[in-house]
Amino acid sequence: MLLLISLVHAADSVPDVAVDGQLYRPPLDAEATLWADDSSLRPGFSGGLSLGWVHEPVVWVWEDTGERVPLVGDAVGLDLLASYTFWRIRAGVDVPVYPFATGSAGSGAGLGDIALDVKGVLLDRAKAPLGLAVSFRADLPTAIAPVPLAAGGFAYEAALIADKKLGPVLLAANIGTRGVPAVEGVENIEIGPQLAWRVGAGFAPGSTWGASLDVAGYATWSDLGNAAGSPAEAMVGGWYKVGPSTRLSLGLGHAISSGIGASNGRAVAGVSWSPEAKAAVVAPKPVAKAEPPKPVVTPAPVAKAEPPKPAVAPAPVAKTEPPKPAVAPAPVAKTEPPKPAVTPAPVIAPAPVATVAPVVPPPPKPVVAVPTAGNPVIVSGTRLVLYQRVAFDGVSLRPEGKAQLDAIAKYLETHREIESMRIEGHTGGGGDASDELGLAGSRAGAVLEYLIAKGLDRSRFFAAGYGSMRPLVQGTDDASRAVNDRIEFVITRWAEGSEPR
Repeated sequence: MLLLISLVHAADSVPDVAVDGQLYRPPLDAEATLWADDSSLRPGFSGGLSLGWVHEPVVWVWEDTGERVPLVGDAVGLDLLASYTFWRIRAGVDVPVYPFATGSAGSGAGLGDIALDVKGVLLDRAKAPLGLAVSFRADLPTAIAPVPLAAGGFAYEAALIADKKLGPVLLAANIGTRGVPAVEGVENIEIGPQLAWRVGAGFAPGSTWGASLDVAGYATWSDLGNAAGSPAEAMVGGWYKVGPSTRLSLGLGHAISSGIGASNGRAVAGVSWSPEAKAAVVAPKPVAKAEPPKPVVTPAPVAKAEPPKPAVAPAPVAKTEPPKPAVAPAPVAKTEPPKPAVTPAPVIAPAPVATVAPVVPPPPKPVVAVPTAGNPVIVSGTRLVLYQRVAFDGVSLRPEGKAQLDAIAKYLETHREIESMRIEGHTGGGGDASDELGLAGSRAGAVLEYLIAKGLDRSRFFAAGYGSMRPLVQGTDDASRAVNDRIEFVITRWAEGSEPR
């Protein structure tokens, strides 16, 4: 594609026309694309370098002879980027420097228009159907480049940013208005305030790499149907994360219209740095020391007192009469004295017999489910238990660790009754306490971002790093450290009525 500016008459020389041949400006904090902005914000301070080459973004063509004169032939640019985010607002600066540029006016090096950029988030896409933000960019007239790669005066852009996450794909769209100085001296086009638009799609199957496609352009509001004043360009690219905070990117672009600024070839390479979105380091709450249970003392059985046996009255003794003088009476039959009445002995109640309670066997122990290769994720109490551990190389997930997280993602996608979960990072100890906390938080954050990249809602998760403060086993040997070095998934909220009993 060529960029054409035509005159209706010939002239001896190319007029000095101040047009901006730099259509591309790298975004300060786009998550998955190389041109379109999205609603995400990088935490704290971040910075980057973007090195670009562009070929023939502005070419003058004489109408009567067809002669082509590149106002900008080839240019190499270096954008120095820096930004700071506070709450939902990000402020940034873009300083473009051109170490090399050629064109009809000559070649050389120079400074481009320094830009100040502010973005504010209105809707967080993790909590709303889509993300929404607004941005404002001011281009200061600082350019001293020898070729037309600047607006030639103060310029600005105000835009609305919308994005939507669909699994591993992020869609982003920007639309706004751009104010630029009017350009005179060219009869077939008008250059003035413009419609600015950018759309992009980024694919990121994880947190390590991604690919993107962007299309961007401008159109003069007063001359929307004129192709020469409506540049548009497409760019394909990708990025790769080389560490927890550093990302490399590469893109290739080409014009899809013949408007001013759309290049006949473009290549960009960038490196960006931003502090890793560390998980909150949560100090564990003190646990009250459990007192040992006091033994239950069974009182000694009290012997049941036997009722006193009643005293048995002795039999009465017959009183002996004194002998009477013997009379020779007729013999009288001898009478036996009456036997005394005997009081019967009381009946003694038998001693109580102790009753022995039957021995009841204890209930059988419940069968504890364990994860298996065929069922790699189970719920045990308030935790999700995995068949295998989540494995790391430093703070980067290993392939087998990603496989375990894929199982977690599939389980949570199916079991939406688990509304929120805490991802805990624990380390095995042996290092500096603050380093252990940082490592644990970074790993928990990496797990969170991986699950988000799988299409799960960010609002369902919270990541926390505990370092080595909550070991499973005591010990400083390698085996103990391996056990304590882990990721845990703690369920913090169930959907109403779905919590297991």
